[in-house]
Amino acid sequence: MRTNDIRTLFLDYFKSKDHTLVKSDSLIPSNDPTLLFTSAGMVQFKSMYVSKGKLEYVRATSCQKCVRTPDLENVGKTPRHHTFFEMLGNFSFGDYFKKESLAYSWDFITNVLKLPKDSLWASIYEDDNEAFEIWNKEIGLPAERIVRLGKKDNFWGPVGGTGPCGPCSEIYIDFGPSFGCGKKDCKPGCDCDRFEEFWNNVFPCFDAQPDGSFKPLQNRGVDTGMGLERLASILQDTKNNYDIDIIKPLVLEAGKLTNTVYKNDAKKDVMLKVIADHARATTFLIGDGIFPLNEGRGYVLRRIIRRAVRFGKLLGQDLPFMYKLSGNVVEQMKLPYPELDERKEQISRIIKQEEERFLETLNQGMNLLEGFMDKNKGVIPGEEAFKLYDTFGFPLELTIEIAAEKSVKVDEAGFEKAFTVQQEKARSAWKGSGEKEMSGQLAQFAKTEFSGYDSYDAEAKVIGLLKDGKVADSANEGEDVAILLNKSPFYGEMGGQAGDSGIISNDKFTALVISSEKFQQKVTVHKAKIKKGAVKVGDFVKAFIDIPRRKAIMRNHTATHLLHWALGKVLGEHIRQAGSYVGPEYFRFDFNHFKAVSREELDKIENLINEKIIESSNVTVTELPVAEAKKTGAVALFGEKYGDLVRVVSVEGVSKEFCGGTHVKNIGKIGVVKITSESSVASGIRRIEAVSGLGAYKIIKEKEKILNDLSELLKLEDNLIVERISKFAEQIKSLEKEISKLKRGEGVAKTDDVLKEAKEVKGAKIVVQELAGVNPGDLRDIGDKIKDKMKAGVIVLFTKGEEKVSYVCMVTKELSASVKAGVIVKEIAALTEGSGGGRDDMAQGGCKTASVPDMKVLLAKTTEIIEVKL
Repeated sequence: MRTNDIRTLFLDYFKSKDHTLVKSDSLIPSNDPTLLFTSAGMVQFKSMYVSKGKLEYVRATSCQKCVRTPDLENVGKTPRHHTFFEMLGNFSFGDYFKKESLAYSWDFITNVLKLPKDSLWASIYEDDNEAFEIWNKEIGLPAERIVRLGKKDNFWGPVGGTGPCGPCSEIYIDFGPSFGCGKKDCKPGCDCDRFEEFWNNVFPCFDAQPDGSFKPLQNRGVDTGMGLERLASILQDTKNNYDIDIIKPLVLEAGKLTNTVYKNDAKKDVMLKVIADHARATTFLIGDGIFPLNEGRGYVLRRIIRRAVRFGKLLGQDLPFMYKLSGNVVEQMKLPYPELDERKEQISRIIKQEEERFLETLNQGMNLLEGFMDKNKGVIPGEEAFKLYDTFGFPLELTIEIAAEKSVKVDEAGFEKAFTVQQEKARSAWKGSGEKEMSGQLAQFAKTEFSGYDSYDAEAKVIGLLKDGKVADSANEGEDVAILLNKSPFYGEMGGQAGDSGIISNDKFTALVISSEKFQQKVTVHKAKIKKGAVKVGDFVKAFIDIPRRKAIMRNHTATHLLHWALGKVLGEHIRQAGSYVGPEYFRFDFNHFKAVSREELDKIENLINEKIIESSNVTVTELPVAEAKKTGAVALFGEKYGDLVRVVSVEGVSKEFCGGTHVKNIGKIGVVKITSESSVASGIRRIEAVSGLGAYKIIKEKEKILNDLSELLKLEDNLIVERISKFAEQIKSLEKEISKLKRGEGVAKTDDVLKEAKEVKGAKIVVQELAGVNPGDLRDIGDKIKDKMKAGVIVLFTKGEEKVSYVCMVTKELSASVKAGVIVKEIAALTEGSGGGRDDMAQGGCKTASVPDMKVLLAKTTEIIEVKL
């Protein structure tokens, strides 16, 4: 049975049992700030188990795309470990419980999938007599095939440390004694391969609190999870997930791309499986809007890509190849996930850019790592592991994995000390910007009605208060508090738009709202300070937003849409949004592009925007079903998840986008837009920052003042300033050349003096000197002059500039067989966090000046490096 058919059968079965089919959530959890990735089917439903309000549905089914990375090193080595996988699930929120859940599971696997009943076993939580009775008495599973296990095996959750959790019952298939350990009492719970767990029925009935305590769950229910790949392996009788119909073609394609035959070498098979798995994870992560970065989710993605590239390199592939494999992933998965097909070109481009970036430094990094392993027997110091990360892009985990292959350890504590902030961000124990404690409390509150599209104030009722992340009944003057209202004009920070600030008050109290945030796209949290009086739950209040601030945000948000449109016009239709920030002072727009945007292109973009603003087109907002909105040509944000209805913001004759933010009604209200900067934020991702309205006018006036000051200083008309400064620049360049020529001549003239100071070791001369003020390009000429006067020797010359230290190393013919200039330069680079390389007789390198606080120390260490090699 094909995997796509299994997925359809499962979802159709539960739809026939009155379950609402819910689309897979993004791999970026929309409802849980405590998680780095969506790692289970129930993640998007967590709040429904604790909600006190009326639920949209009480039964659900889904096929959830998931990513888990804690056991990355086991991927490919075992038949069932993956980074990316799909999880089938059925869920009940205060509706059915154990009896119906286990009955549904048994019916589906025996009557729909036709698995043999006599090969099926079940495990239950050790104290769960109710589950035992259901399995034994009602379903008819023999008591000897029901196994009681402890908390480690049969008590599940909570995901992220707080929220729904409870006992579970797992279903196993028995592959027979030939797959087992040979023990007579072998059964589920044994570590051998005879029994494979494939479906877990979890019964959430407790709500885990941030302090570790448990409360009864508001809506006890059911949360089941069944790995689609594992089930397909059973039904396709492969005994290995990597041989099922949606993964094996990827393994074989990885073999073609690396010229490696699958199932011909066990070690190489592992590498091919890793590449196939990582191609799936990479494709889906980028498809959901995650980009390779040095922190958070982007760091994990970068680590996965680079791990696969390294395995490709070990198999002999020196060129980018993963981007090609992503196309195969899209072909395999576009039926259930059509959005992948829509984004395949961008996915491929981002992967290729990341591969190219890593391959540029992989060889140098590997040479350095091998040097570290040879030099530091047994343990690589944390500082040196950090150099690999910082200079050559080696994730710490990759360094650990490579070192382990040679039985060498890495000082992880030392690495963390050297790079505490970035390492903390990279950890998979994601803390979600400090929202973990608060998130568990907010899930119980009803959705906030947002009235801020049409008005700047609203009468409302206080439905909740939180102090220090915990629910409170009241708050007094001087206290910081999160205020929850049934209705609010405050836009909660979401979709890149900054939240509103303002006032919440009545005749007894006044609170200054510092910021507003949206929780789970549901509850608006007004973070405030009580300035006067006291407030309690149940009070009626009036909420007022800061109108000038909101209007500035509206101008900037609509300007962001104009910028998106103009980028497409000037740079090409491949432009897609990769992130944004819209605040009152400025706006920021991240987008995919393969190179820096030129000054000329930026001018064209800015002109296009301002020409449109002058036209004063209207901005219209409509609410449409997702499918209908897409048919109109409206652009959906990359990686974003939408409900059944979406808000479409249209600028007449310009753009049409899915957007929940606030906007001006006519683009003429924006006034003017001025681009302030363009930069790179990640491989293949550019960022433009800009201002509008009065902010833009202020920048124009500041630049005008600079021009006026120059005009006055040079005693010239504005239109002659550039010409005069160009002449000054030419004169300076000419003078610098003259100075360099004099310095070079001075250096050459001193070659005899340099040789007199040379150190002699074992009949060879060692020249290690700093030549102050010499141009880096002249070091080689001076070195040649010195070498011509030497019979046997090694020369290393340094010159130190304001930003960079440059050096050249030369070895005479008499020594080049045993002493290599390229090796010496690499060792100097390791000392200075720099880079370098070259031939055996001549090599050069450089580093940042800040990396060399004391040149005398560097000269001494360089001399030591050479002496050891003579």
